[in-house]
Amino acid sequence: MRAVPLFAAVVLLPALLAAAAAENSSFYAEIERAAVRREPDRLAEYREILRREAAGPVPDLRAYTLAYVNSRLSPILPESRKAERSRLLQEAQAALQASLRRNPGDAESHALLGSIYGAQISLSPLKAITLGPRVAAAFAEAEKLAPANPRVPLQKGISLLFVPRALGGGPESAEKELRRAEALFAQEPAAKTWPNWGRLDVLAWLGQVRARQGDSAGARTFYRQALVLDPGYVWASLLLDQLDRR
Repeated sequence: MRAVPLFAAVVLLPALLAAAAAENSSFYAEIERAAVRREPDRLAEYREILRREAAGPVPDLRAYTLAYVNSRLSPILPESRKAERSRLLQEAQAALQASLRRNPGDAESHALLGSIYGAQISLSPLKAITLGPRVAAAFAEAEKLAPANPRVPLQKGISLLFVPRALGGGPESAEKELRRAEALFAQEPAAKTWPNWGRLDVLAWLGQVRARQGDSAGARTFYRQALVLDPGYVWASLLLDQLDRR
């Protein structure tokens, strides 16, 4: 078989990588389905696959997805497995950092890395001293690289909800970013190639903003909107049940 000239391989590489990602679109859809339905066993299975394939034909996409799976798996594990939750986040951080060394212009990875830092702070608040500035820096870089990417303000808004008002956070600051994410999701094609998650999450987190403001009716409205989009969205169902019990 005749070898492909080097210049042709360089030209064709982006198309080949895009084709590889497209061929695996069902795989990413299955991952998102398991995340939405909060299925820890399925997520753990996908994690093992991704750990093996992170050095495959589309390593950065696999590394990103590994970090995403870990970010979804960590918070649904029980408190008794806190050490494991922490290890998942550390692995996610390492995968994203390695990917960003190869591709520093990947806004999706910068934004997810900001979220991973924030999740580590939630598990160990003392880490805010060192990781807090990294959260802000990661989101700032993501915004600079992709100002129209809805997952950037989504993750920034989630982070701000847990930041004290005195430091620029709180429900009002979070809502501003989440509303911007909601508007950007309306412009992003629903069938966009992976990563394309977040449409449900932005509604659930807007509901959390309302809940923290004492507006149970408003929170209920957002949770129900998310369930209209996907009745299998387990977190929205749990949040709605909590409101009903109150």
